[in-house]
Amino acid sequence: MDFNQQIGFAILEWKEIKQFSAMNIKTIGEIQSFYALRYFEIACSWYNTKGRYGNKKDQWKFTLSVDEIKTMFKIDKDAYKDRMNNFITKVVKNPLEELNSVNKDFQMSFAKIVENHKTVGFEFTCDQISVLKIESTDSEELKEEKKQLHQLV
Repeated sequence: MDFNQQIGFAILEWKEIKQFSAMNIKTIGEIQSFYALRYFEIACSWYNTKGRYGNKKDQWKFTLSVDEIKTMFKIDKDAYKDRMNNFITKVVKNPLEELNSVNKDFQMSFAKIVENHKTVGFEFTCDQISVLKIESTDSEELKEEKKQLHQLV
């Protein structure tokens, strides 16, 4: 894979500063929709909360209000006003399904946050996909089996 020289320098700079979240570039390349890409970026930015702040060991969560999502995704505030089911399908459910189909690092799910019979936000849960580590004590047969499983994922 060839990188533009400026992009290469930017990546090295980001690595040194360590204020940015790591993202799998292969996953980024496979994502087709803007919304799925934004969810991937947001989820990666919350990765450091995995196993902390009440999250399980290989899990992290974050919440976004409907208004925050509309702002982040540049959706007009009056769009989907009386059509929350369409909003959920087009802006939340379908992009997460796309992301989960290409992302090999974690899977995302969501739950609606409802107040007074109205969806006001969403809690997003990211579950890290467990990877079978190849140990030096593994038999050659087991090592080969794990390598094949890694290729499938």
